[in-house]
Amino acid sequence: MVEKGKRYEVRISDFSHAGEGVAKVDGFAVFVPGALPGEKVLIRVVEKKKNHGRGVILEKHTLSPERREPPCPVYEQCGGCQLQHLTDKGQLEMKRHKVEGALRRIGGVQAPEVREVWGMEDPWRYRSKVTFAVRDSRLGYFGAKSHHFVPVEDCLLLPEDMVSCKHHLEDLLREESIHPERVVLRRSQHHGRLQAIFYGPKMGHHHLRVFGAKVQKDGSLYSAGWVDLERDRYAHLFGPDVMEENILGLTYRISPRAFVQVNHSQMEHLYGYALQKVSLRPTDLVLDLYCGIGSLTCLLGKQAAKVIGIDEVHSAIVDGEANARGNGLQNITFLTGKVEQVLPELVAAGTAPDVVFLDPPRAGAKPEVLDVIRESGPREVVYISCDPATLARDLSRLCQDGAYRISLVKPVDMFPQTYHVETVVLMSRK
Repeated sequence: MVEKGKRYEVRISDFSHAGEGVAKVDGFAVFVPGALPGEKVLIRVVEKKKNHGRGVILEKHTLSPERREPPCPVYEQCGGCQLQHLTDKGQLEMKRHKVEGALRRIGGVQAPEVREVWGMEDPWRYRSKVTFAVRDSRLGYFGAKSHHFVPVEDCLLLPEDMVSCKHHLEDLLREESIHPERVVLRRSQHHGRLQAIFYGPKMGHHHLRVFGAKVQKDGSLYSAGWVDLERDRYAHLFGPDVMEENILGLTYRISPRAFVQVNHSQMEHLYGYALQKVSLRPTDLVLDLYCGIGSLTCLLGKQAAKVIGIDEVHSAIVDGEANARGNGLQNITFLTGKVEQVLPELVAAGTAPDVVFLDPPRAGAKPEVLDVIRESGPREVVYISCDPATLARDLSRLCQDGAYRISLVKPVDMFPQTYHVETVVLMSRK
């Protein structure tokens, strides 16, 4: 019987979905952050629930050959990374195994071998967006599963100019006695310009103007805005409201609170790979579900006769329409609404897609979305996922009654040093 507070020597047998080591104590699963498969460690159980426990490492007795020294000095305190103690090669294999295991255990689907994970040559300083918590004019992160503030001098996932800008902003907040709750910093890969969005209490117009002038004078930012958290209202401080980005040769406008992948080079690899593997024809009607600002929709518009993008976020659709116009694409239609409501109506009205792309949020697609896709019978379906568990669940539903076969599964390491993995799946009508 496992008891909270007791010590146990255990051998780590596997990874959990979140990149923690998994040990069995009398058949009871205990998750051990920082432990690697094959290692023998002494742990103390610090939490016990009905089906699992959690332990902390006290001593390492046998080390994995894939273990390395984390280069970040606050790695164990900060909640942003989970795998810096694992070699790059080990991280890629862990993520391939994670996708493979989810498809087998959760989906129960017949799939080809999961291909090697598309990694990065230099898996550091890749993020184009970061959210900092603010405490006493310091910008930092929260610890894992806590609200414990961790100040950071440097973050090895951020480009050096973003780190430099962080220090400028700390000096400014300290001098001006301004107290935002958090700061979102974004960087355009296209021209290297930086934008900051401050989130905090309501401020009067005069104070906003004065603060905006101070931030602009600092010179480290291209544009900035303030979000009043009490009323969820955005106030422009200075510079262009939208940032400009280039994705596989097309130009995109990105509004202050729009979603776009934070790893630009891997995003281009992912989109390029998906477009290369799907058999698009010049006569095709393509649906892009959960389309966001049209990053992929516009690329599809270059190859297909007509593309329809659907997303429930109105501001994203506004960006998408502007992006289609800006790239001279007149064969794209954007529809605002929940995909599970808009898609059935669209198909019932006679829309018959040849190809469907879907890139849902972490929770996956609603069952009615998957059923309509299956029943409408597109020639190919491309599913882009950020969560192997919900991906496996959804693939199982799409493949019901032998409607589709999975022809390709390719993971992409969009977030090195973390347990997250993006996956592209290509399905063909049987």
